[in-house]
Amino acid sequence: MRRRIARFVVVFAALVSAAVLVGQSALAGPGEITGSVPAGGGIAAIVWGGGPISALRSAAAAQGCGLSSIWLFAGGSAVGYVMGAPAFVNSSFLGVHPGDIPPGTILFLQCEAAERSPAPAPTNAPAAPSPTPTATPPTRASPVPTASATPAASPTASPAQNYQVVTPISVWVTNAVLAGFTSDAGSPVVPAWTSCSSSRHLGWGLRDGAKVDLIGQGTGPCAGWYVLYDGGSDATFWMPATYLSTQAPAPPSASVIRTCIEGDFTGWTGESVFELCNGDVWVQTSFAYLFHYAYRPNVTIVRSAAGWTMTADGVRGSVAVQKAPSFVRSCIDGQFDGWRGGTTFALCNGQVWQQTDYRISYSYRYRPRVLIYESPFGGYRMKVEGVDDTIGVQRVG
Repeated sequence: MRRRIARFVVVFAALVSAAVLVGQSALAGPGEITGSVPAGGGIAAIVWGGGPISALRSAAAAQGCGLSSIWLFAGGSAVGYVMGAPAFVNSSFLGVHPGDIPPGTILFLQCEAAERSPAPAPTNAPAAPSPTPTATPPTRASPVPTASATPAASPTASPAQNYQVVTPISVWVTNAVLAGFTSDAGSPVVPAWTSCSSSRHLGWGLRDGAKVDLIGQGTGPCAGWYVLYDGGSDATFWMPATYLSTQAPAPPSASVIRTCIEGDFTGWTGESVFELCNGDVWVQTSFAYLFHYAYRPNVTIVRSAAGWTMTADGVRGSVAVQKAPSFVRSCIDGQFDGWRGGTTFALCNGQVWQQTDYRISYSYRYRPRVLIYESPFGGYRMKVEGVDDTIGVQRVG
């Protein structure tokens, strides 16, 4: 992050030098901009003729610039104002210019294409949104670099799109394993996106349990996304509701769990589900494959900064796992013939579940035991006694 800021300051200083030359040749009148404004999006140094930020935004828009942020030098440091962000985000800038920006001030504008300009913030902020609460994340974490192939973007996000400013609330990152991104150390992270399109991120992400401030709610094409502020990195960015929870993570009850597999163990299959002797159900979340048969082997589950991993006696290596938040143990009420796509299953406890995967498999059993568990990857899956595969299911009765 420090290297990024250093590069940003160097670029900024170069642009300011160019702006000085512009300022020497012509001085802008009140409410006017002297200098080239990047109408198609980008950054530029200009000389401002004086007036409030609202007038600067209008003047920039008249030249095709959807203004997302304003920067200047104060006391040898770059100070920014993010359009539409709450006062605490822009406090440093407002401390320099609490009112009108004086004539002849050299500014650094960050523009988006005009059609991407945000709608004006509403007069009355809506009630704080409530992203769907999810299972307890394993740990709190700070921003960490992401090893994703998605291109990284500039040091500061540009959330100048479709969103409404809301009263800031604290939220926590969750479901990082579903995002498909990892840090340089291999830990699942949720990227800090620069827009609601998921096309570019800031080059780092947040692990499960990281606390951030929710300051904006996406509208229109950005519905379901939120604008967040992270004080540790001083960054504003976007993230979808899937990876946010309004519930603070509870402290883990233990960092090491020693128990055994209940029944047969056949190794890691990429989607293994483990019923443990202590009554818990854990699910494999890393794609490792190894066949090893054992009956009721001892296992150790250890929590680290990267999450939970499981080792089994007599098996080399370990796999990442997560505890199933909820599950149902029962049996098939009568004959079981496998599944054929859309198959319904009446259970001995009176519940009825239906297959959601389009998969076909024949296997005859009479009243076999079944385990239906909530998957870390979303939805519910069913495992039938004596059948290696699992299938996605939903409750229909």
